[in-house]
Amino acid sequence: MVDGLWENYERRLGPLETEIRVPNIDCENCFLQVVQFMVDHPGFAEGGFTYHHCAVIDITPDESQPLDSGW
Repeated sequence: MVDGLWENYERRLGPLETEIRVPNIDCENCFLQVVQFMVDHPGFAEGGFTYHHCAVIDITPDESQPLDSGW
């Protein structure tokens, strides 16, 4: 989990990117989910709004490294 990426209070144009560590596993059709919480989102009296973004990915392990357990 990563928190606090791209903290800003002004409108940004263009893509934002970061690197993440993907577990060293063998997994076809895995899901990568990004949850974006927006503080002070306009139009919501209770404050805040959450966007969910998902992608289906295939992960192939690095054979020179041990497999990650717990996945």
